[in-house]
Amino acid sequence: MRLIVPILLTLTLGCEHNEHDKDGDGVLASADCDDSDASKPLDDADCDGTLTADDCDDRDDSVGAVFEDGDCDPETDTRVHCPGNVVVTDNDGLAAFEGCEVIDGSLVIGTKDLKVSSSVTNVDALSSLTSVEGGLFIRRNDALTDIDGLSNLTSVGENIGIRRNDALTDIDGLSSLWGGPSSLYTTIS
Repeated sequence: MRLIVPILLTLTLGCEHNEHDKDGDGVLASADCDDSDASKPLDDADCDGTLTADDCDDRDDSVGAVFEDGDCDPETDTRVHCPGNVVVTDNDGLAAFEGCEVIDGSLVIGTKDLKVSSSVTNVDALSSLTSVEGGLFIRRNDALTDIDGLSNLTSVGENIGIRRNDALTDIDGLSSLWGGPSSLYTTIS
């Protein structure tokens, strides 16, 4: 620990006097949106509030974020959309969603009636799915052992509920989810 402190002090002091990084935040003036203020985001070169990774043009503060389809054109969404607000109770029903990238609404896999079990055994047909615009509910699938077919899912617009799936041992298939609205909650039972 004693060796680390002097090294960190040396690096910090070295940055404070560097002409190419006046605010000492480690970003050279040419890439720093405000080289006089170290509190500004390190990865927003044009200071428009959109971080570089999500900015269509990080040299122009009038151009904003990348759209969901991965480009800067708001008119073009090349993803495959499928209708939502559906209940799927068997693997044949899930097969109808094969190749879908976006479900426009909610998706219930299983049954709404918690007293009756569905015959869904896997969700592999949903392997292309990246977004569910509504809620995602996985309910009463007694033979479902994993949800790995959902591994490409990165967003759910509303609630996620996972209930009464007796053979389900983990939810690793949801590991790519990055978030959603502040009201997002997950129920697992």
